[in-house]
Amino acid sequence: LPQTAAATVNEDSLKWLDHHQKACFNADDVYQNIRRRRDILDFQKENQFNPQLCEKVQEMIENWKVALWRQVRGDGNCYYRAVYVGYIETLIARNDESLPKFIRFIKDQSITKDDEYDPNETIRKSLEQINNTRVEEGPLQAMMEFEMLVLRNTAFDQQLIYFLRQEVVKFADDEDRVNQAHQSSMLLKDLLIGSPNAKGQILTMGRDAEGFELYVIPCILGCKIRIHYLDRKAGVRYWFDEFSPLFEEENSSIITLNLLYLPGHYDLLYDTISGHSDAYFQGLLRLLRPSSFQA
Repeated sequence: LPQTAAATVNEDSLKWLDHHQKACFNADDVYQNIRRRRDILDFQKENQFNPQLCEKVQEMIENWKVALWRQVRGDGNCYYRAVYVGYIETLIARNDESLPKFIRFIKDQSITKDDEYDPNETIRKSLEQINNTRVEEGPLQAMMEFEMLVLRNTAFDQQLIYFLRQEVVKFADDEDRVNQAHQSSMLLKDLLIGSPNAKGQILTMGRDAEGFELYVIPCILGCKIRIHYLDRKAGVRYWFDEFSPLFEEENSSIITLNLLYLPGHYDLLYDTISGHSDAYFQGLLRLLRPSSFQA
């Protein structure tokens, strides 16, 4: 890790971040939507009696500079939850107009025929408050506030997941978009046609993403999602897939999310090469790996 990485994190911020981590995340609460970000080396330690898995984790660390890992609640919505948490964290960290732009996108998709009811008002207003905190107090405070929101506001979590599910179905209903996307990914239309009940399944809370959604969510959010596949079984190699926006030109500033996939479940990963230069990320590295920042 670079010796200068913690330069923007002062001691007061570091103490507050440490307090936040210890006070807000209860390791015994299995119903927390997210857990605190931890050192990826902890994942290796917890699986130390499975050398094959540890080797795969080490390969992932070396290839992609993965440093932190966040467990996500496994209730059948873990893909959507991991994506929205990682995505909004990155928008906050950018500390520019990225988060307001996403809020406007939610509002634009929420217009109803009578224009009186906004089904996404809860998530929109909650994110507007997070953005106000980012502007007035900085991204570090906004990041901690966002974590508290995900932890404690079940309505926000569930409504944002359902919003993403609805956007996937809207994409599937747009024949022109599906056909255009199919030209870039020959699997896309086949995945939709091959499952007559696909749209109903996508809208089913508790049923996690399979196939079609993996291609479409990056198109909706305009981000790249890299999924690292780890299997505890011997003889199954480490590998990864990248899902990119199908309509976007290559953009060096595009958000890249890293997800860890163990059969049946997704967690979040954070690396040191995907633009994680925010104070929160730096502060956590400093707390978790103090020897890396010693002069």
